[in-house]
Amino acid sequence: MRGARKWRFPVAGRAFSAARRAVNLIRQGPRSRAPVLSYSIIRDEPAFQALQSEWEDLYQRAALQTPFLRYSWLWLCWSRQRNVDGTSLFITVIREHGRPVLIAPFRLRRRRLSFLDSLTPQYNDLLIEESVDEAKYVDYLWQTLKGLRAIRSFTPKWVREDSPLLPHLDMDRLTPRVASYIDLSKSGDWQGYLKDLSRGLRQDHRRRLRILQGQGIEFNTVADQETCSNIMAWLFARKREWLDRKGKTSTWFKAPGTEELFTEAARQGIESGRTWLTFLSADGAPISALLGFRDGTTLYVSKAAYDPAWHRYSPGRTLYLLTIEQAYLHGIRKCDLMIGGQGWLKDSLATGKITVWNTKPRSASKS
Repeated sequence: MRGARKWRFPVAGRAFSAARRAVNLIRQGPRSRAPVLSYSIIRDEPAFQALQSEWEDLYQRAALQTPFLRYSWLWLCWSRQRNVDGTSLFITVIREHGRPVLIAPFRLRRRRLSFLDSLTPQYNDLLIEESVDEAKYVDYLWQTLKGLRAIRSFTPKWVREDSPLLPHLDMDRLTPRVASYIDLSKSGDWQGYLKDLSRGLRQDHRRRLRILQGQGIEFNTVADQETCSNIMAWLFARKREWLDRKGKTSTWFKAPGTEELFTEAARQGIESGRTWLTFLSADGAPISALLGFRDGTTLYVSKAAYDPAWHRYSPGRTLYLLTIEQAYLHGIRKCDLMIGGQGWLKDSLATGKITVWNTKPRSASKS
Protein backbone atom coordinates (compact mmCIF):
# COMPACT_ATOMS: atom_id res chain seq x y z
CA MET A 1 0.00 0.00 0.00
CA ARG A 2 1.30 3.44 -0.88
CA GLY A 3 2.24 5.80 1.91
CA ALA A 4 4.55 4.48 4.63
CA ARG A 5 3.62 7.10 7.18
CA LYS A 6 0.67 6.02 9.27
CA TRP A 7 -0.68 9.52 9.67
CA ARG A 8 -0.72 10.17 5.93
CA PHE A 9 -3.46 8.58 3.88
CA PRO A 10 -2.51 7.29 0.43
CA VAL A 11 -3.97 9.32 -2.40
CA ALA A 12 -4.82 6.18 -4.33
CA GLY A 13 -7.83 4.25 -3.11
CA ARG A 14 -11.53 3.79 -3.74
CA ALA A 15 -13.11 5.87 -6.45
CA PHE A 16 -14.15 9.07 -4.76
CA SER A 17 -15.35 11.36 -7.53
CA ALA A 18 -18.99 10.31 -7.42
CA ALA A 19 -19.20 10.32 -3.65
CA ARG A 20 -17.49 13.70 -3.45
CA ARG A 21 -20.42 15.30 -5.24
CA ALA A 22 -22.79 14.13 -2.49
CA VAL A 23 -23.41 16.28 0.53
CA ASN A 24 -23.18 13.27 2.83
CA LEU A 25 -21.14 10.29 1.69
CA ILE A 26 -22.55 6.85 2.32
CA ARG A 27 -20.60 3.67 1.63
CA GLN A 28 -21.38 0.18 2.86
CA GLY A 29 -18.84 -2.43 3.82
CA PRO A 30 -17.84 -5.46 1.74
CA ARG A 31 -20.66 -6.89 -0.32
CA SER A 32 -22.63 -9.59 1.39
CA ARG A 33 -26.21 -10.53 1.90
CA ALA A 34 -26.35 -8.33 5.01
CA PRO A 35 -23.35 -5.99 5.39
CA VAL A 36 -22.32 -5.90 9.06
CA LEU A 37 -20.47 -2.58 9.05
CA SER A 38 -21.14 0.50 6.99
CA TYR A 39 -20.11 4.12 7.16
CA SER A 40 -21.45 7.56 6.40
CA ILE A 41 -19.75 10.94 6.44
CA ILE A 42 -21.64 13.98 7.67
CA ARG A 43 -20.71 17.05 5.65
CA ASP A 44 -23.45 19.62 6.36
CA GLU A 45 -25.23 21.13 9.36
CA PRO A 46 -28.72 19.66 8.77
CA ALA A 47 -27.23 16.16 8.75
CA PHE A 48 -25.18 17.00 11.86
CA GLN A 49 -28.34 18.17 13.62
CA ALA A 50 -30.26 15.10 12.48
CA LEU A 51 -27.59 12.92 14.08
CA GLN A 52 -28.11 14.38 17.57
CA SER A 53 -30.50 11.73 18.89
CA GLU A 54 -28.35 8.82 17.72
CA TRP A 55 -25.21 10.59 18.99
CA GLU A 56 -26.65 11.01 22.47
CA ASP A 57 -27.85 7.42 22.49
CA LEU A 58 -24.39 6.16 21.55
CA TYR A 59 -22.88 8.39 24.23
CA GLN A 60 -24.88 6.51 26.85
CA ARG A 61 -23.53 3.21 25.50
CA ALA A 62 -19.93 4.40 25.16
CA ALA A 63 -17.03 3.05 27.18
CA LEU A 64 -15.39 6.49 27.30
CA GLN A 65 -17.57 9.43 28.28
CA THR A 66 -15.97 12.86 28.46
CA PRO A 67 -17.45 16.36 28.13
CA PHE A 68 -15.54 16.70 24.86
CA LEU A 69 -17.43 13.84 23.20
CA ARG A 70 -20.90 15.15 23.99
CA TYR A 71 -22.99 16.32 21.07
CA SER A 72 -23.59 19.72 22.71
CA TRP A 73 -19.83 20.35 23.04
CA LEU A 74 -19.08 19.36 19.44
CA TRP A 75 -21.91 21.58 18.18
CA LEU A 76 -20.39 24.56 20.03
CA CYS A 77 -17.00 23.70 18.51
CA TRP A 78 -18.50 23.65 15.02
CA SER A 79 -20.39 26.90 15.66
CA ARG A 80 -17.02 28.51 16.33
CA GLN A 81 -15.35 27.07 13.23
CA ARG A 82 -18.11 27.08 10.63
CA ASN A 83 -16.90 30.37 9.12
CA VAL A 84 -13.20 29.45 9.01
CA ASP A 85 -12.16 29.52 5.37
CA GLY A 86 -11.98 26.07 3.82
CA THR A 87 -13.20 24.20 6.91
CA SER A 88 -15.98 21.65 6.62
CA LEU A 89 -17.53 18.92 8.72
CA PHE A 90 -16.23 15.40 8.20
CA ILE A 91 -17.99 13.49 10.98
CA THR A 92 -17.61 9.80 10.26
CA VAL A 93 -20.25 7.40 11.54
CA ILE A 94 -19.67 3.64 11.65
CA ARG A 95 -22.81 1.51 11.87
CA GLU A 96 -23.30 -2.14 12.66
CA HIS A 97 -26.52 -3.49 11.17
CA GLY A 98 -27.64 0.14 10.84
CA ARG A 99 -26.98 1.16 14.44
CA PRO A 100 -24.17 3.66 15.20
CA VAL A 101 -21.30 2.00 17.07
CA LEU A 102 -18.62 4.64 16.45
CA ILE A 103 -18.66 8.36 15.74
CA ALA A 104 -15.44 10.14 14.80
CA PRO A 105 -15.85 13.92 15.27
CA PHE A 106 -13.63 15.17 12.47
CA ARG A 107 -13.32 18.30 10.40
CA LEU A 108 -11.60 18.74 7.05
CA ARG A 109 -9.61 21.78 5.94
CA ARG A 110 -7.67 21.82 2.70
CA ARG A 111 -7.70 18.01 2.62
CA ARG A 112 -6.17 17.83 6.09
CA LEU A 113 -8.24 15.83 8.54
CA SER A 114 -8.25 16.72 12.23
CA PHE A 115 -10.50 16.48 15.24
CA LEU A 116 -13.36 18.92 15.55
CA ASP A 117 -12.57 20.51 18.91
CA SER A 118 -12.52 23.78 20.83
CA LEU A 119 -9.17 24.85 19.30
CA THR A 120 -7.81 24.71 22.85
CA PRO A 121 -5.96 21.90 24.69
CA GLN A 122 -8.55 19.19 25.40
CA TYR A 123 -8.78 15.42 25.08
CA ASN A 124 -9.75 14.29 21.58
CA ASP A 125 -11.00 10.81 20.88
CA LEU A 126 -13.57 8.60 19.18
CA LEU A 127 -17.02 7.93 20.58
CA ILE A 128 -17.29 4.13 20.59
CA GLU A 129 -19.85 1.72 21.93
CA GLU A 130 -18.54 -0.39 24.80
CA SER A 131 -18.01 -3.73 23.08
CA VAL A 132 -15.58 -6.58 22.60
CA ASP A 133 -15.55 -5.44 18.95
CA GLU A 134 -14.15 -1.98 19.72
CA ALA A 135 -10.85 -2.70 17.94
CA LYS A 136 -12.74 -3.97 14.90
CA TYR A 137 -14.77 -0.75 14.69
CA VAL A 138 -11.65 1.41 14.91
CA ASP A 139 -9.81 -0.67 12.31
CA TYR A 140 -12.78 -0.37 9.94
CA LEU A 141 -12.78 3.41 10.44
CA TRP A 142 -9.05 3.65 9.76
CA GLN A 143 -9.17 1.55 6.62
CA THR A 144 -12.13 3.58 5.39
CA LEU A 145 -10.36 6.90 5.87
CA LYS A 146 -7.22 5.64 4.14
CA GLY A 147 -9.28 4.88 1.05
CA LEU A 148 -10.71 8.39 0.65
CA ARG A 149 -9.00 10.70 -1.84
CA ALA A 150 -10.56 13.70 -0.15
CA ILE A 151 -8.06 13.24 2.70
CA ARG A 152 -4.39 13.95 2.21
CA SER A 153 -3.22 13.75 5.82
CA PHE A 154 -4.43 13.37 9.39
CA THR A 155 -3.24 15.70 12.16
CA PRO A 156 -4.11 14.22 15.57
CA LYS A 157 -3.97 16.47 18.61
CA TRP A 158 -4.30 15.77 22.34
CA VAL A 159 -4.82 12.00 22.06
CA ARG A 160 -4.57 10.16 25.38
CA GLU A 161 -2.36 7.11 25.88
CA ASP A 162 -5.43 4.92 26.43
CA SER A 163 -7.15 5.95 23.20
CA PRO A 164 -8.06 3.03 20.90
CA LEU A 165 -6.94 5.24 18.00
CA LEU A 166 -3.34 5.47 19.21
CA PRO A 167 -2.09 2.11 17.79
CA HIS A 168 -2.92 3.38 14.29
CA LEU A 169 -0.86 6.58 14.60
CA ASP A 170 2.76 7.13 13.63
CA MET A 171 4.39 7.76 17.00
CA ASP A 172 7.49 9.24 15.36
CA ARG A 173 5.35 12.19 14.32
CA LEU A 174 3.88 12.76 17.76
CA THR A 175 5.27 14.49 20.83
CA PRO A 176 4.25 13.64 24.40
CA ARG A 177 2.72 15.90 27.02
CA VAL A 178 1.76 15.00 30.56
CA ALA A 179 -1.65 15.41 32.16
CA SER A 180 -2.13 14.95 35.91
CA TYR A 181 -5.07 13.48 37.76
CA ILE A 182 -6.23 12.79 41.30
CA ASP A 183 -7.59 9.33 42.06
CA LEU A 184 -9.99 10.24 44.86
CA SER A 185 -10.87 6.61 45.54
CA LYS A 186 -7.24 5.89 46.40
CA SER A 187 -7.43 7.83 49.67
CA GLY A 188 -10.97 6.82 50.57
CA ASP A 189 -12.18 10.21 51.77
CA TRP A 190 -11.18 13.87 52.02
CA GLN A 191 -9.27 13.45 55.28
CA GLY A 192 -7.38 10.53 53.79
CA TYR A 193 -6.43 12.57 50.72
CA LEU A 194 -5.34 15.51 52.87
CA LYS A 195 -3.19 13.17 54.95
CA ASP A 196 -1.52 11.85 51.78
CA LEU A 197 -0.35 15.35 50.79
CA SER A 198 3.06 16.52 51.91
CA ARG A 199 3.14 17.68 55.51
CA GLY A 200 4.21 21.19 54.52
CA LEU A 201 1.40 21.57 51.97
CA ARG A 202 -1.18 20.20 54.39
CA GLN A 203 -0.16 22.56 57.17
CA ASP A 204 0.11 25.57 54.86
CA HIS A 205 -3.36 24.93 53.44
CA ARG A 206 -4.93 24.82 56.88
CA ARG A 207 -3.12 27.97 57.96
CA ARG A 208 -4.07 30.00 54.90
CA LEU A 209 -7.63 28.72 55.02
CA ARG A 210 -7.96 29.97 58.60
CA ILE A 211 -6.62 33.37 57.54
CA LEU A 212 -9.03 33.63 54.61
CA GLN A 213 -11.98 32.54 56.73
CA GLY A 214 -10.96 35.08 59.37
CA GLN A 215 -11.23 37.79 56.71
CA GLY A 216 -14.73 36.70 55.74
CA ILE A 217 -13.77 34.87 52.55
CA GLU A 218 -16.54 32.52 51.39
CA PHE A 219 -16.56 29.40 49.21
CA ASN A 220 -19.27 29.50 46.52
CA THR A 221 -20.71 27.12 43.94
CA VAL A 222 -22.43 28.72 40.94
CA ALA A 223 -26.03 27.55 40.53
CA ASP A 224 -27.57 29.93 37.98
CA GLN A 225 -26.72 31.09 34.47
CA GLU A 226 -26.44 34.81 35.22
CA THR A 227 -23.84 34.24 37.94
CA CYS A 228 -22.14 31.76 35.64
CA SER A 229 -21.74 34.38 32.91
CA ASN A 230 -20.39 36.92 35.40
CA ILE A 231 -17.85 34.57 36.97
CA MET A 232 -16.72 33.33 33.56
CA ALA A 233 -16.15 36.91 32.41
CA TRP A 234 -14.14 37.57 35.58
CA LEU A 235 -12.09 34.37 35.15
CA PHE A 236 -11.12 35.14 31.56
CA ALA A 237 -10.31 38.76 32.38
CA ARG A 238 -7.99 37.74 35.24
CA LYS A 239 -6.36 35.08 33.09
CA ARG A 240 -5.64 37.58 30.30
CA GLU A 241 -4.18 40.01 32.86
CA TRP A 242 -1.98 37.24 34.26
CA LEU A 243 -0.65 36.39 30.79
CA ASP A 244 0.16 40.04 30.11
CA ARG A 245 1.74 40.51 33.52
CA LYS A 246 4.00 37.49 33.08
CA GLY A 247 4.82 38.36 29.47
CA LYS A 248 3.41 35.04 28.31
CA THR A 249 1.58 34.30 25.10
CA SER A 250 -1.38 31.99 24.65
CA THR A 251 -2.74 32.22 21.13
CA TRP A 252 -5.59 29.81 21.79
CA PHE A 253 -6.69 31.54 25.02
CA LYS A 254 -6.84 35.01 23.50
CA ALA A 255 -8.26 33.88 20.16
CA PRO A 256 -11.72 35.21 19.25
CA GLY A 257 -14.42 32.80 20.31
CA THR A 258 -12.59 30.98 23.11
CA GLU A 259 -14.30 32.80 25.96
CA GLU A 260 -17.69 32.63 24.27
CA LEU A 261 -17.42 28.87 23.70
CA PHE A 262 -16.47 28.05 27.29
CA THR A 263 -19.01 30.46 28.73
CA GLU A 264 -21.83 28.91 26.72
CA ALA A 265 -20.68 25.39 27.58
CA ALA A 266 -20.61 26.33 31.26
CA ARG A 267 -24.06 27.90 31.07
CA GLN A 268 -25.53 24.84 29.37
CA GLY A 269 -24.29 22.54 32.12
CA ILE A 270 -25.43 24.54 35.15
CA GLU A 271 -28.90 23.05 35.55
CA SER A 272 -27.80 19.46 34.89
CA GLY A 273 -24.90 19.70 37.33
CA ARG A 274 -22.32 18.93 34.65
CA THR A 275 -20.74 22.36 35.11
CA TRP A 276 -18.70 22.85 38.26
CA LEU A 277 -17.90 26.53 38.66
CA THR A 278 -16.60 27.43 42.11
CA PHE A 279 -15.13 30.65 43.46
CA LEU A 280 -13.88 32.35 46.60
CA SER A 281 -15.38 35.75 47.32
CA ALA A 282 -14.66 38.75 49.55
CA ASP A 283 -17.76 40.85 50.23
CA GLY A 284 -19.43 39.15 47.25
CA ALA A 285 -16.58 39.89 44.81
CA PRO A 286 -14.57 36.93 43.44
CA ILE A 287 -10.91 36.56 44.35
CA SER A 288 -10.40 33.18 42.64
CA ALA A 289 -12.45 30.97 40.30
CA LEU A 290 -12.25 27.40 39.01
CA LEU A 291 -14.14 25.89 36.06
CA GLY A 292 -14.66 22.16 35.67
CA PHE A 293 -16.97 19.82 33.78
CA ARG A 294 -18.34 16.66 35.36
CA ASP A 295 -19.14 13.48 33.47
CA GLY A 296 -20.13 10.47 35.51
CA THR A 297 -17.75 10.20 38.44
CA THR A 298 -14.96 12.27 36.85
CA LEU A 299 -14.43 16.01 37.18
CA TYR A 300 -12.39 17.58 34.36
CA VAL A 301 -10.71 20.76 35.62
CA SER A 302 -10.58 23.24 32.76
CA LYS A 303 -9.75 26.83 33.78
CA ALA A 304 -8.61 28.67 36.91
CA ALA A 305 -7.66 32.24 37.83
CA TYR A 306 -7.18 34.42 40.90
CA ASP A 307 -6.88 38.07 41.91
CA PRO A 308 -3.15 38.89 42.34
CA ALA A 309 -4.00 41.26 45.20
CA TRP A 310 -4.66 38.12 47.28
CA HIS A 311 -1.62 36.21 46.08
CA ARG A 312 0.02 35.92 49.52
CA TYR A 313 -2.95 33.86 50.75
CA SER A 314 -2.82 31.32 47.88
CA PRO A 315 -6.48 31.72 46.85
CA GLY A 316 -5.98 29.60 43.74
CA ARG A 317 -4.54 26.58 45.55
CA THR A 318 -7.04 26.98 48.38
CA LEU A 319 -9.92 26.90 45.90
CA TYR A 320 -8.51 23.79 44.22
CA LEU A 321 -8.42 21.96 47.55
CA LEU A 322 -11.87 23.14 48.65
CA THR A 323 -13.28 21.99 45.31
CA ILE A 324 -11.61 18.59 45.74
CA GLU A 325 -13.19 18.36 49.18
CA GLN A 326 -16.60 19.02 47.61
CA ALA A 327 -15.87 16.39 44.96
CA TYR A 328 -15.61 13.75 47.66
CA LEU A 329 -18.99 14.80 49.05
CA HIS A 330 -20.62 14.48 45.59
CA GLY A 331 -19.38 10.99 44.78
CA ILE A 332 -16.67 12.03 42.31
CA ARG A 333 -13.92 9.43 42.12
CA LYS A 334 -11.42 11.18 39.86
CA CYS A 335 -10.33 14.77 39.26
CA ASP A 336 -8.61 15.09 35.89
CA LEU A 337 -6.36 18.16 36.00
CA MET A 338 -5.86 17.92 32.23
CA ILE A 339 -3.32 19.67 30.01
CA GLY A 340 -1.96 23.14 30.51
CA GLY A 341 -0.22 25.41 32.98
CA GLN A 342 0.12 25.47 36.76
CA GLY A 343 2.28 22.36 36.54
CA TRP A 344 3.84 22.88 39.96
CA LEU A 345 0.42 23.13 41.60
CA LYS A 346 -1.00 20.14 39.76
CA ASP A 347 2.06 18.06 40.58
CA SER A 348 1.65 18.81 44.28
CA LEU A 349 -2.00 17.71 44.26
CA ALA A 350 -1.94 14.82 41.77
CA THR A 351 -1.81 11.11 42.53
CA GLY A 352 -0.96 10.05 38.97
CA LYS A 353 -0.15 11.13 35.42
CA ILE A 354 -1.00 10.05 31.88
CA THR A 355 0.67 10.80 28.57
CA VAL A 356 -1.19 12.84 25.96
CA TRP A 357 0.13 12.82 22.39
CA ASN A 358 0.17 15.80 20.06
CA THR A 359 1.38 16.29 16.49
CA LYS A 360 4.91 17.68 16.34
CA PRO A 361 5.38 21.13 14.79
CA ARG A 362 6.33 20.85 11.14
CA SER A 363 9.91 21.99 11.71
CA ALA A 364 10.38 19.32 14.38
CA SER A 365 8.76 16.54 12.37
CA LYS A 366 11.17 17.12 9.46
CA SER A 367 14.27 16.79 11.58
